[in-house]
Amino acid sequence: MDFNESTGGTGVVQDIDFLCQTDATSYPLKDKARNANQWLHTAVGWIIDADASWTWNTDADGAYTATSDLSTGTTWTVGAGVYDFAVTIEASPLTVSQVQVKDSSGEYYKLDPIAVGDREEPLEELYKTNGQPRYYLLSGQAIRIYPAPAAADVTTSNGLKIIYTTSAYELEYDDTTESLYSRDIAPQFYRVITYGAAYDYLIKTGSAHAKAVREEIDRLRKDIYVHYGNRNKDDHRRFIPGELKRKYRV
Repeated sequence: MDFNESTGGTGVVQDIDFLCQTDATSYPLKDKARNANQWLHTAVGWIIDADASWTWNTDADGAYTATSDLSTGTTWTVGAGVYDFAVTIEASPLTVSQVQVKDSSGEYYKLDPIAVGDREEPLEELYKTNGQPRYYLLSGQAIRIYPAPAAADVTTSNGLKIIYTTSAYELEYDDTTESLYSRDIAPQFYRVITYGAAYDYLIKTGSAHAKAVREEIDRLRKDIYVHYGNRNKDDHRRFIPGELKRKYRV
C-alpha cells in the first residue's frame, strides 16, 4: 500500500479519508502522516511482542548491525575501567540482541550482558583495570563495556559490533514514492495504520464512529499476535508453566 496514491485511490491517505469522510483540508496531509507513523510504530511493537525471536526490518546479513572503533585505555567519567559507546545508528534500537568485540587476532566474540545489580561490588570498582572486555551494560543510548579494552587484547578498527532491532522507518508525507511495502508488515495488517490514523481524527472530532474503529483496531491487534506468534513453524520451543517445570525438572 502506497502512502499517497491518488490515481487509483488505494493509498494510506485515501483509506484514511474514506474512513473519516475527510479531505486534505479537513484532515491535512501532515497530520495524516504524523498519526500514521505513530500507529506504524505501535504495530511494530505488537509484532515484536508477538514474536521476539523474529528478526525485524533487517539488512542483507539478517540483522541490523552497527560497528564502532574501539579506543583503548579510555576511562569513562563515572570511574576507571568503564567505557561508553554511543549507539550511533539511523533509528534507535528497540532491542539489542548481541554485542561483540573484535579480539587481538581480528575475530569477533560475544560479550555477556550484565545488570547493575548482578554484582555486590560497584561495576566501576570490580572492573577498574583495562583488559579484554567480557560484559556489556545497556545505559540509555550508550553501551558500557567491562572492563574497558586494553590495546593488547582487542582490534581497534571496527572493534565493536552491535546487533539490534529497530522500529520501522517513518513515512514522509511529501515523498510520493513512500510505501508500506518496505516496512516488513504483512499486507493484511496495513489497516492498523489507516484505522489508527482515522481513530485519532475521530476522537479529536468527537465522532460516534470512533468506538467502532477502535474495536476494529483491537481485532487486528489480536490477529497480529496470532499471525506473528505462529509463523515460525520450525521453532519447536514449548511454553512450560513454572510450577510444572519445577515439579518435573524439564
